[in-house]
Amino acid sequence: MKESVVFLSGSISEKKMPLIISEWVDRYVISNCKFIVGDASGIDSVFQEYLHKKKYLSVEVFGVSDRPRNKREKKWEYIKINVPNKFKNTSRMNFLFRDFQLSKQSHGGIIVWNPIRNTRGRESVSKGSLFNMINLLSDNKSLILYYIPSNEVRLIDSLDDLFSNYIEGNKQLENAWTELKKLRSRILVEENKSNSTLNEKNSHDKINLF
Repeated sequence: MKESVVFLSGSISEKKMPLIISEWVDRYVISNCKFIVGDASGIDSVFQEYLHKKKYLSVEVFGVSDRPRNKREKKWEYIKINVPNKFKNTSRMNFLFRDFQLSKQSHGGIIVWNPIRNTRGRESVSKGSLFNMINLLSDNKSLILYYIPSNEVRLIDSLDDLFSNYIEGNKQLENAWTELKKLRSRILVEENKSNSTLNEKNSHDKINLF
């Protein structure tokens, strides 16, 4: 039986895990699932700290540097993603490419998302989490979304569901949606040219996590 792999993700601005999300994580701990997570501060580090306290070892941390920025447990494996030169123009592009690979390796995700953050009086879209959702849903994988503005948690299983309920009608989010879908298309073109990145889960390996 194939091991279930859960992608943990969320907005870098978030420093606490909602109680209901910890309960979801606990379900997969009991089921001996593997968790994969990035090495950023914010919610990545919150997920890491939670799993470290539970002494859970089936965790892989992904990054783009030789050494992880954050890896709470030394026994966890660190996996470096080699980013093609054309995607190295900004640090954000590096991490978006990394997260594209994370979504490919998973069977589904748990995402804590605050769509618009305010930094020093300036609003910006939390694009990393949105990109992760687009990637998962584009590959017909489901996700549990904790939507911070309304403290709502629900299962999302299609791009239409995500767009109609959380994107449509907000110009900033609609523009980010279009931008990120174009970026995904660029990455897919690059993937087809090279076999240097991690292998995608085969369609017959699909596991219904939720």
